[in-house]
Amino acid sequence: MVKPIDSSGSRGIFLLEDDNKAKIAYQHALKNSKSKTILVEEYMQGEEVSVETLTVNGETHVIAITDKITTGAPHFIEHAHKIQSNKSEIIKSDIEKVAIAANKALSIESGPSHTEIMVTSEGPKIVEIGARLGGDFITSHLVKYATGIDIIEAYLKQSVGEPLANLKDHLNKGCAVHFIQSKPGVLKTANIPEHILNHPQVIEVGLTAKVGDVLGEANSSTSRIGHIICQADDSDKALELCEELIKEIEIVIV
Repeated sequence: MVKPIDSSGSRGIFLLEDDNKAKIAYQHALKNSKSKTILVEEYMQGEEVSVETLTVNGETHVIAITDKITTGAPHFIEHAHKIQSNKSEIIKSDIEKVAIAANKALSIESGPSHTEIMVTSEGPKIVEIGARLGGDFITSHLVKYATGIDIIEAYLKQSVGEPLANLKDHLNKGCAVHFIQSKPGVLKTANIPEHILNHPQVIEVGLTAKVGDVLGEANSSTSRIGHIICQADDSDKALELCEELIKEIEIVIV
């Protein structure tokens, strides 16, 4: 994997499978690095998850495990997330142990962490860890509507020394977000039908591009032009509903 050391949102990521494309991979990563420094690391095959945690007085609490769906090689753009994870209980236990050990290894004593892990044939392996809240609506929506836990509220209370509420899942639902990816052309039509806007299981739906916008190739998370977030009895059903409804959003790019 070739990627910048100081970027985000899948910017600059490139899977180098052919030595003849080394220059392309290098240039793609370099132009997305603020410091003009790149990282070359092992490519781990498997399924990616993230672990949302909050560490209180040195004890790391696992709030949720997020299954991540990407576009695959070469850029691995994340185009959907869902909570709760549908991994087996054994795998989820291993994922939690790795995430907790990673926080401990980095001496994180307080606050949130977003740990990205690849579940490989050899078990869960760390991709990266950020001592921050998770983005892509994971913290703000998915955790809240799947578990009932408001991590943002918990973190704010922790920051000012107030006692924290229950950090255990007390909702036991599923929640998913699915993004609408860009493609080269001009956006001619962008319309969300009324029945989607008023759907009882739709938490949020929106478009970030406007009619007339000139769109480019989907090569990072910044290429998204919209999203839909749904809640259901479990995460698979929530993602399925997102996928069904997103097909009914009228997007025409020419």
